[in-house]
Amino acid sequence: MTKNDEVLQQTKYALAKNVAVGRKAHNMSQQALADASGVSKSTIAAIETGKGEPSLSTIVAIACTLQCSPQMLFFDDSTLNFLMLLLYHHPEELKKVKLSKGDIAKAAGGLGSGLRSGLYKAAKVGAQAAEEANFEGAAKTGAAIGTCRTPGIGTAIGAAFANSVGPDKIPRNAKHAYKREIKKLDEGKEVYGVKP
Repeated sequence: MTKNDEVLQQTKYALAKNVAVGRKAHNMSQQALADASGVSKSTIAAIETGKGEPSLSTIVAIACTLQCSPQMLFFDDSTLNFLMLLLYHHPEELKKVKLSKGDIAKAAGGLGSGLRSGLYKAAKVGAQAAEEANFEGAAKTGAAIGTCRTPGIGTAIGAAFANSVGPDKIPRNAKHAYKREIKKLDEGKEVYGVKP
């Protein structure tokens, strides 16, 4: 199995699980979701069994019906683990990729132009910041994407997120890092200021 096949399989699994969970959260049958989203029931069933490869417009229609972002339908364990890890264990990860005030202004100016060239200018600022922090690959892409959303903090979050959950990190074993914390919560003990 190639890395692409592995990532595709895990992505299909996340989508299948999240569509089914979202549908149940809204007390909808597959037919009700199909009717409300304009997607066929057979497509919903294929997605929920991990056999479908829906188009982007299908994913958007389902997400809108479930009142969530399309990205939320791809939310997986590695995403959740990354957020927990970043928030509780490694807030310094957000400090690694930095933009100067001048770089933020440069990126914001590019984004404010409304031109594709401005978007690319902002992306280049983010990618360069990642390189300066000795990041490459997924983190460089994440920094560029994050900069095009919110220069500065978006740059840092994009780089840290992509560096932690990029295709080269799958499968993630971060769940094992939380066994102690989960055990404490199961025992009714406080973890990171959170009481069960």
